[in-house]
Amino acid sequence: MEHLSRKLLTLARTGWLVVGGALIFLLLLELAAPISLRVLAPRGDFDLPPGAPAIWHEQGSSRQIWRPYVYWRTEARSGPVMNIDADGIRRTWRAPGSGRPSFRVFMFGASTLRGYHVRDDFTIPSFVAKILARDLAAPVEVANFGQLGYVSTQDVIALALEVRRGNVPDVAIFYNGTVDIESTHDGNAPGSPRWEYQRRNAFHDFERALALRIARRSSLAQLVLNYVPGWSWALGDVGSPRESPAVTERLARETLEVYAGNLRLADALAREYGFDVLYFWQPVVWSRDEMTAYEAAVAKVDAHREPGRAELFREVYRQAAVHPELAAHPRFFDLRDAADAADEPPFWDPTHTTEAGNEWIAEKIAVPLRSVIERRLGEQRPAPSVSR
Repeated sequence: MEHLSRKLLTLARTGWLVVGGALIFLLLLELAAPISLRVLAPRGDFDLPPGAPAIWHEQGSSRQIWRPYVYWRTEARSGPVMNIDADGIRRTWRAPGSGRPSFRVFMFGASTLRGYHVRDDFTIPSFVAKILARDLAAPVEVANFGQLGYVSTQDVIALALEVRRGNVPDVAIFYNGTVDIESTHDGNAPGSPRWEYQRRNAFHDFERALALRIARRSSLAQLVLNYVPGWSWALGDVGSPRESPAVTERLARETLEVYAGNLRLADALAREYGFDVLYFWQPVVWSRDEMTAYEAAVAKVDAHREPGRAELFREVYRQAAVHPELAAHPRFFDLRDAADAADEPPFWDPTHTTEAGNEWIAEKIAVPLRSVIERRLGEQRPAPSVSR
């Protein structure tokens, strides 16, 4: 009996040593993972914007808070490079001493519009505001309603909520494409909000949802998800890879049908409440004729992390170019080539543009927007009196 007790005690000690050693080893890997992520990250062939460390810190530390109907908005914050008000709206550049605006533009979209790793005054809406201040005499206010991870359906709902409370713009702009596709890739459900699978898991399988939430906060898990092929979708982070071209074609078609349906909804709101609306389909690295070396590197990392995403993007963009309803829409503009002639590299990653890319895209957006503003301002002017 005593011999058995000593044997069990030895086994217990050995077990604790093994478990403790494994935990220490995992802890060391977790501590080393952030360094590995920085070393392995592709390097851009462009100059970092002034205050880049502050931008990355504020971007990474921003939190989302619950909002009815649209799920979330970014929590209010203030800082040297990123300022967001209590409604979750990021600050947009305004001309000094511009006074009361005579025209208001609301811009809706996801993180690509809100601005990702860029300063307040260098987002797409801020560049649009600068261009309009340069080209028009009338003061124009541009509001940046861009939110992290919004699909076009959330954008339409956000516009409807503003209009319902009497906050009606003169022009609403939708800058979409990427997140509608990413949402489809997440879980084979075109039209669903981004990360819907997380909420589904939390509702049906709390333990799995908790494990995934912990994993997403782990640098070691992020290292595995970024650089080990297939693990991202296997852990439930995104939908399974598309192995069938027929499935990819169907998902692309259904994604565009949802988007076209949202255009019809926004058009109906515009007719009812008397504002104009413009739609812009955004560029991505996969829509470029030729990638830079950096863009090719980040696309390669993305292919490891999210198998099948690039193929789905390319198929959606192929179908969007020939979609009959989009092609016939007089206020739909395909900007897939907007950044191709940029003087500086336009992309941070496969979908997010740099400050230089934002300026180039804003110039493209400003062309039809300027025409709409000039028309509406002309309609507001009193007719000249005719002397007899």
